[in-house]
Amino acid sequence: MAFKSYVSTAQGHWEEYWDKTTIDKNLIDCDTDGLLPILGRYLSKSQKILEAGCGLGKWVIYFSKKGYDIFGVDSYLKAIQALKKYDSTLKVSQDKVEKLSFTDNFFDVYLSFGVVEHFEEGPQKALLEAFRILKKGGVAIIETPYDNYGRILKRTVGRLLGHPKPSGYFYEYRYTDRELKNFVKQAGFKILEVRPKDDLSSGRSIGLWLDYPVLRAKNAPNFHLNIFGKIIKLLLSPFPSLWSACVVVVAQKK
Repeated sequence: MAFKSYVSTAQGHWEEYWDKTTIDKNLIDCDTDGLLPILGRYLSKSQKILEAGCGLGKWVIYFSKKGYDIFGVDSYLKAIQALKKYDSTLKVSQDKVEKLSFTDNFFDVYLSFGVVEHFEEGPQKALLEAFRILKKGGVAIIETPYDNYGRILKRTVGRLLGHPKPSGYFYEYRYTDRELKNFVKQAGFKILEVRPKDDLSSGRSIGLWLDYPVLRAKNAPNFHLNIFGKIIKLLLSPFPSLWSACVVVVAQKK
């Protein structure tokens, strides 16, 4: 059973989330995002690409500037409006990832980063839509939070020590690599690769920063590690399944 994460209040959560960041802050993260080498292997300028659930659109902007034919959709209207204000030429619109307005077999590549885990009923509807709008042979790249081995161990120890179970309002699932892989396969895809993902910088880690506050650099932006965190990341770098924040599945429409 996938691990559920909760927040204390449901009302206004996404508005608060987006209000805490900006497009420019998001763009800074692109060059060290562990997705970048994966995208570099599967994306080309000849393809028609969709990012479903693009948020403030850092990848839409990043690849549009490089000449890629990329579209972005998100259900949150303020994010789309902010993108249009930032650059009116961007191909972005409001849409639901679980019921896209595009026709069948329209795109060559489907991107989904930190989206499908937010459906409490599961990711199946969104993944079936991904399959529907992709051409035969098209590629889907799906990223979700990772229930890595370090998190599983930490949670197990917490239960043994009598720590209370998480509670509140459902926010997201954290999937193991096997769980996410199985969901994507059930949607009809052939799995090409599955891998953990985190920030590539030696001084930053999403997973270690989130899970171990003692490793956070003081008075620094999110995900920056202190000297102990940097050493821990260096030592654990051969074992990304222990600490990486996300898991990525790359799959192909048969």
